[in-house]
Amino acid sequence: MSKAKITFASLLKEVQGGNADSQKQLDLKNKNAEEIEDLKGFKSLEKIDLSNNKLRKADFLCSNIQLRMINFSHNNISVIPDYSKLQSLTVLNFSFNQITNLAPLNNIKNLKALILNNNKIKTVNGLAQLTELNTLILSHNEIESLGDIVHLKGLKKLNLSHNKISDISGLKNLPIIELRLNDNNISNLPESIKTLQSITILDVGNNKIAGYKNLGPIGTLPRLKNLNVKGNPIAELPDLESKICELSARVEILNNKKLERTDKAFLMGKRKKERENEKKKKFD
Repeated sequence: MSKAKITFASLLKEVQGGNADSQKQLDLKNKNAEEIEDLKGFKSLEKIDLSNNKLRKADFLCSNIQLRMINFSHNNISVIPDYSKLQSLTVLNFSFNQITNLAPLNNIKNLKALILNNNKIKTVNGLAQLTELNTLILSHNEIESLGDIVHLKGLKKLNLSHNKISDISGLKNLPIIELRLNDNNISNLPESIKTLQSITILDVGNNKIAGYKNLGPIGTLPRLKNLNVKGNPIAELPDLESKICELSARVEILNNKKLERTDKAFLMGKRKKERENEKKKKFD
């Protein structure tokens, strides 16, 4: 049985005026394609959507140097090609594929958003040179350590949920605003977390955090608004809301539930009164 192949000639029939040179976008999603001919004839191509196909290779775009956005989501690709010529590329989506090795990405110096969730990645190597990267999605992989992530000094959004990570001490002095670490093996938030001074969303749900002392550093995060600890042993402890408010007066959303300011004030006041009563009992 022959492969479902998209040829350059067939694409020209869909392009207005049959002029490939001036075409800036191509929508090739849901074509059931297994193979695509080299697209170097589309010299002005800036955006291409190839999601939901059956592609095994992605090397037919290596010469399209004007590309800014590529979407290969939901294919069967196992190897990222050499895109070193694509220095205009800012968004790359290889989610829901079979990727294991990230090393070829190291030469795409202007990449800003990299989406690699639902692959077979175990090691995060090959990203150290991506100094412009601000969004990295690596959820639903097999990652055990942070690897090159610690070198990404421009990172603002990081999703490492549904992996096998236990140590996050390498996350320090990064401008991260949104950090998702739910469904890992984390038992403790290290002191280095307090260097993430821009963080507003912290999701550590469904981990192994057992006590309030394991969340200690969150009180030093001046912009933390949204915290999720649901699914951890700590979430079963009594007075969770009041304790969290005591640790961090800035949290407004806990476990996806909004804490009203009056509630926070009441809960914090309650905890303060409880402490005062405990002290009185010691002296009585």
